[in-house]
Amino acid sequence: NVADIGKCGVSPLITSSHVCVSEIAEDSSVPPTDSNNMNCLMEEEEISQVNASDLKTAEEREITSSAEYDSDGMKSIDTLDIGPSTEKTVEEDVHIATYIRTVLNETYESLIADCSSLEVILSTEGKNKDRFPETYQKFVHTICKLESTFCNYVKSIITEKTSIKNGLAVIQRFSALKVSKDKGNLRHTLQDILADLFLKFEDDLDRIKEMYELNKENPPITHNAPTVASALLWIRQLIHQIEEPMKIFRENKLLMANRDSGRIIKLYNRLATTFYKFENLWLSNWVTTVEPIRSALRATLLVRDKTGNLHVNMDQKILELIQETKWLLRLNCSVPEGAKEVLKQEQRIKTYVQRLQQNVKDMARVIECILPAVKPVLSSQLHHLQLTMQPGLVTLTWNNVNIDAFLHKMTIATEELSATNQLVQEILEKQVEVHLSDIPGLLFYAHDVVDSRSCEEFVAAQSTVVKEKFGELTHMITQVQAGLFNGVMSAINAADKSGYKKRTPDEALVASVLAEFHMRINQSYMGIIKRSVRNLALSLTEGDPLFKSKIELCVPDIVLTPSLATMQEALNSTLSIITDSIEKATWLTWEDRNMMRGWIKEDKQLQDDIVMIKEAALSAEEDITHFFSVFMEFKRFWRDDLHGEYKEFMEGNSCLVECAKKVQALLDQEHKVLAIDSAKRMKVTVLDTTPVKNSIHAMIRTWKYKYASQLHFNAKRDLDDIIKYRDHIRERLTVSVECLSSLSETLDLLAELGDLENTIDDTYLPVEITYQQLTDFEVQLPRNEVELVATLRDEWKMLMDLADSVRQTLM
Repeated sequence: NVADIGKCGVSPLITSSHVCVSEIAEDSSVPPTDSNNMNCLMEEEEISQVNASDLKTAEEREITSSAEYDSDGMKSIDTLDIGPSTEKTVEEDVHIATYIRTVLNETYESLIADCSSLEVILSTEGKNKDRFPETYQKFVHTICKLESTFCNYVKSIITEKTSIKNGLAVIQRFSALKVSKDKGNLRHTLQDILADLFLKFEDDLDRIKEMYELNKENPPITHNAPTVASALLWIRQLIHQIEEPMKIFRENKLLMANRDSGRIIKLYNRLATTFYKFENLWLSNWVTTVEPIRSALRATLLVRDKTGNLHVNMDQKILELIQETKWLLRLNCSVPEGAKEVLKQEQRIKTYVQRLQQNVKDMARVIECILPAVKPVLSSQLHHLQLTMQPGLVTLTWNNVNIDAFLHKMTIATEELSATNQLVQEILEKQVEVHLSDIPGLLFYAHDVVDSRSCEEFVAAQSTVVKEKFGELTHMITQVQAGLFNGVMSAINAADKSGYKKRTPDEALVASVLAEFHMRINQSYMGIIKRSVRNLALSLTEGDPLFKSKIELCVPDIVLTPSLATMQEALNSTLSIITDSIEKATWLTWEDRNMMRGWIKEDKQLQDDIVMIKEAALSAEEDITHFFSVFMEFKRFWRDDLHGEYKEFMEGNSCLVECAKKVQALLDQEHKVLAIDSAKRMKVTVLDTTPVKNSIHAMIRTWKYKYASQLHFNAKRDLDDIIKYRDHIRERLTVSVECLSSLSETLDLLAELGDLENTIDDTYLPVEITYQQLTDFEVQLPRNEVELVATLRDEWKMLMDLADSVRQTLM
């Protein structure tokens, strides 16, 4: 567009002064046209004409005639189909030919039928003397009707074809017809239509003028066309739109002699002159930009931006110049030799640009793939690559003939660097990265390594784990160092084979690479320490506790074995084993150890974990003390004077009911002790309460038996009396009656048993109740006593049966 050309130092091509009406020539003559230029400009849609061959072909439909014939056998013209009406589309125009052909054929046949002999034609007397004149008049009338119908048809299709171009095409189709010269014939009709179209042509000129005024500063851009060529194409299309109709109009002398034609011709001349000036200005201004743009070929091939990135130094205006030249030559425009010379180099320039862009892209990709740690090793090859590119940055321009050699050297240097880097990458991947990737999987802590969970065994087990994992780490680091050495030496050997000049000694290269990876090793080692400490901290809050401890009764106190202090010491020892492993790392220098100590102090998460571990066991003291209060409820059993209390109770002549209450209370205490959990989970330990429970339970059970023994003594005494009396009665009943005195004793004994039958519950029931209470109090009783109490009722029944037997015998 105009703005782009203005960037090349050229003033805008067309301004309002160029199209000022006052400055346009007033000459009424039509300027000559360049037919060759017009032919190359015309678009397909602008040059299409309405010809009979362009119309859509269709099968001709026969006109079905329903007309009636006159008395002479000729078809009346008034009854014929007059052809397509004004509402039919252009595609139906072919049917007018069918209509004309039908009318002419029928007229001819009628004429031959009526005047088939010379006698009829030349007859001046007789019955046939008026036949030929009548037939001829009918023929003339039919032809006039046909011409009138055809005029209506032409008017109708021109009405449908609204554009001037299409209307002129229709007129040209029928202007060659030779018809009668009567007034109102086809020739007059065509002349009238042409005059109407010429008047409409003025409206088209005004419309084109408005279009030009609207787009003259920024002409429309044609698809895939450059700016100048688009402007020329646009203006030539406007020229074509006004010149093509004028070619037809100016051939008609009557039309040009009309009084209104002068105004239209003057407007046409103004527009044509302006359009040609517009084209010449755009073309001349473009010509002035050719040499400045062509000078860009003297620039270097490559250039660096502010960030140091390499780019191909090809001015886009060169490519635009090539495109403009191509299009202008197609438009038959005069092009400077300089532009033609640039056009001849099109393929060469584009090829070099593509190859340079690919080389720059490949070089950037290879350099980007080089690891920072490996760059010192490849410094000689990188330096050689920079030297290879230097001519493209300093001396070589687009006009040089050595560009192919430069591209070849640049490609070779890039490929050698890529091959060496790939070799080093493969060595590092197989011998270094594989071990570095395994290092993060190591841990200096194992949670489930000990089952007994004693403090001593826990520390010993963790020490063994750290020792084993530290050995694996040392082996991995040794393999990493060996792989690094192999990779560095491979790169050095590749550089030596290529003959590159060494910029750094081999020992320094090895040391630099080792130093770079040494930092990664230290960071991975630090990661092991952090994860190990983190896992130790998590094991104190998640999963099973680390230690098992016992709660024991050591009169007068309840103690925890091992103590919280011992467990905390075990945790601190484990933590020290993990963090102090850096002191045993042989690959660490004194500076490395100080650096890692600083990392440990600066890492907030690690410090939080360390603080939590160092306070884990002691922080559980409050919870454990609170749990001890459960057992302190029974402290009276080992702190109070229970013997004095028992003595006072016995001397107070307390009844058996009060004694039973004492035993019941002790039984409740016993059940309460047994209900306490045998294992209690705390933060760092599982408390085993079995020892203290057993001790307290034994004390309560002892005093329970002591009080229950008094109940048992009384019940045993009453049981013995019952057994002794029962055995005495049975023995007396078994004595035979031999005299009156023995009979009297037996009867008295039977009477006594009869009296006891009603009061036996008063004797047996207290004993049974007391033994049942002792059983409910969970007091261990002799087996024989329990059996005797259980059979008291049965034995009494057997005794009563024996008494009944004796009574029956005596009766």
